[in-house]
Amino acid sequence: MRVLITGGRTPFALHLTRLFHAAGHEVTVTDSQRDALSRFTKFKSAFVQTASPRFDRAQFEKDFSALLEKVQPELIVPSCEELFYVGSLLERLGKSDIYFGPKTDLAVQMHNKASFAQLASEMGYAPHENHLLTSREDIDGFRGDTREFVFKAVYSRFASRVFVGPEPAELDDLVPTPEDPWLAQSRITGREICAYAVARHGRIVASAPYHNLMRVGQGTSIVFERAMAPDVEEFLDAFAQKTGWHGQISFDFIRQPDGRLVVIEANPRATMGITLFLPEDGLVDAILGTKESATPSRRMTGIKGTVALVGILGALGFLPRQRWLHYYRACDDALKFPGEGPLWIGQSRCTDEYFKLARKKKISVLEATTYDMEWNGEPLGQPEPAAAQEQFEPAQ
Repeated sequence: MRVLITGGRTPFALHLTRLFHAAGHEVTVTDSQRDALSRFTKFKSAFVQTASPRFDRAQFEKDFSALLEKVQPELIVPSCEELFYVGSLLERLGKSDIYFGPKTDLAVQMHNKASFAQLASEMGYAPHENHLLTSREDIDGFRGDTREFVFKAVYSRFASRVFVGPEPAELDDLVPTPEDPWLAQSRITGREICAYAVARHGRIVASAPYHNLMRVGQGTSIVFERAMAPDVEEFLDAFAQKTGWHGQISFDFIRQPDGRLVVIEANPRATMGITLFLPEDGLVDAILGTKESATPSRRMTGIKGTVALVGILGALGFLPRQRWLHYYRACDDALKFPGEGPLWIGQSRCTDEYFKLARKKKISVLEATTYDMEWNGEPLGQPEPAAAQEQFEPAQ
């Protein structure tokens, strides 16, 4: 089968590429980043760079349409937020039948933290209070008890633009608008747990609950351990049935001390939980519907190069100290794969591109990882002419 995987910069896309190749498929990878990580794997048949879907969507759609014509894929699998642009285009082209991803309107509902909180509330899994904020006046109503809430932008990622139990003064610069809304949620304490899952037409066919053991900052996990969590599995089944979900999906939960499971966030895409699946676990067959279900066999894994870097920066005082050496020794390398190493050169070149973009745009390195392909609520119909959009030039 000819498979096209999008969002090639992500470790998720790299793992998908390798899994599909190991299962005997021909894989083309695409991304708007020049040195996308998956460009460096020997398990792809080709890598194709496109224009930025966020900043030059008209050209992106031309590039992607040309790629479709050339490759003639039988299956398209997104890995990250490019799925909004890819899914929308495929719907307009009448090619949704080859797309392993959710319908765009459903993906939008899950990506919007406020609308997802509403769904989670209907299912009985949400924090007790969820308040949409669209003005300064909305924030002023929380001045007396800010410590009991978490404030987060409706469109955000990597735990950026998040205030957890802040002092009132910390919200002085926060200006929610209808175009850039925020959400105030009850602050939940307990044990965090995440889950990566795959569903086919409303039925879960693969799932991997896991604990984050080490992070970069508040959000991005770099060491993860498989977890046994029957209540998480129950939520996943109920979610898939309620929404008819088709594609990959990921969630963040907190299990409170009283045992109640609360879901605090959804990502309509892959996360690093996918790397808990090895080729023999049958994830590709589950995606294709040729196997009833797939279960991960890997116990603990992590991005060992990043673990070492974060550990060194912690020792030098640039980041908080963590038990990096313990985790470095204990975990498998998530970026290693049978027949191929962790792509050190590819990791270096991909990361260097992020650092250059971060300096150029005066943003964090984490923000740079999705800067030109993320989606923050913009219209997804026919794209505007490039001249009406922000001009984006990749960092060289």
